[in-house]
Amino acid sequence: MTENNKLEQLLHQGMYGTPELKPQEKALFLSNFAERVLIALTRSQVRKNGVYDEIARALKNENNIRLYVNGEMNYTYYHDYILLANKHHIPFTVINDSKDSPLGLVIAAGEAVHQQGPAFIKDDLYHDDLSGQ
Repeated sequence: MTENNKLEQLLHQGMYGTPELKPQEKALFLSNFAERVLIALTRSQVRKNGVYDEIARALKNENNIRLYVNGEMNYTYYHDYILLANKHHIPFTVINDSKDSPLGLVIAAGEAVHQQGPAFIKDDLYHDDLSGQ
């Protein structure tokens, strides 16, 4: 790379920031790459009373995971998931710039997981939330 190209690249990064890998994917999965996602719930699924058994099992049994919650939702909808994460010493992050994501909760690993893409609980609420996508 020539000195002129390096200077142009530095100027471009200064004006527009460092390029981000897969920004649409990360926006959808609450700042995560799809290959790291173990399981995800839509906003309506998070608003449903109670905790999904699949989420409770993942928080209890999985290692090296983190819970990500869509901060655009009211705390009362996801507080049971936060309490459960705390009970099992699982760190969590509330993502506040996720207004465009139909997802309300994501459990992600620190590295890529070996499964066929993110797992979703495909109930009626899932289909209702994603039918317009």
